[in-house]
Amino acid sequence: MGLLNFILDIVCMLVWVNWLAAKKVATPMQPAVSLLHTLQPTEEKNTKRHWMLVLLSGIIVGRAFFYANVGASLQWVPSINLGAITLSFRSDFAGRMFVFSCLSFVIIFVSFHFWMLLLSSVSHKASVSDPFRQRLRRFLGVFDKLPVWIKLLLPFLCGALLWFLASWYFVYLEIIPPRRDLMEVLGQSAVIGLSSYLVWQYLLIIVFLLHLINSYVYLGNAPFWKYVDTTGIKLLRPLKWLPLSLGKIDFSPLVGIGIVIVISYFAEDWLSQMFQAV
Repeated sequence: MGLLNFILDIVCMLVWVNWLAAKKVATPMQPAVSLLHTLQPTEEKNTKRHWMLVLLSGIIVGRAFFYANVGASLQWVPSINLGAITLSFRSDFAGRMFVFSCLSFVIIFVSFHFWMLLLSSVSHKASVSDPFRQRLRRFLGVFDKLPVWIKLLLPFLCGALLWFLASWYFVYLEIIPPRRDLMEVLGQSAVIGLSSYLVWQYLLIIVFLLHLINSYVYLGNAPFWKYVDTTGIKLLRPLKWLPLSLGKIDFSPLVGIGIVIVISYFAEDWLSQMFQAV
């Protein structure tokens, strides 16, 4: 069930990306034979975009009812790992499953944009005409134009703000225990804000792994692989001073993956302790 939920989250995210792409990509201008001819492409495009939102909503609502009817019989306890804390939900209540379904997609949605912020920060000096820079701008909008230090700070601010707002409802649902005072809420929000950076570990591992594969296996001259190499080299720059090359073999991607895994493991444990201590 957990794997099914993850797959559905990915499907929802793909639907959202397609909806956003349909919104941003301009329709080429064509000669207008009549007013009806001029309006027809826009109407068709808007109809398709509306159906994407209907599909997205249908998946989120539909799986909530499915979980409520099937989860209890399978003794499934759905949970969401926020790094510093894991939220568990009862699968025998449709209302709780609806909250879980929405929150599960929100986590994927926010994590995706945190990934985009990191990639935007790494490639901020790339040419405006670079196709991947244009895609990042499409996803991030005005946030892509912010200074790098602000983009790197945004995951903390967004994570802390989202927890501050949502945690009151979690207390109401008895998913988390009541807090003593406002200072405890602010402390928890700060810890969750720091936990937001843990989502970068998966992006870093993927980039380092693809960079390693492309370094020794010819995969063509597609712009994607050039972007992967450029991004991987920039992210591995802090390891440049270490003697990680043996002949023509560069072990820095493997070392980078190992460092990310170790730091993430101990960081999650430390953040869990901090969350309980505040």
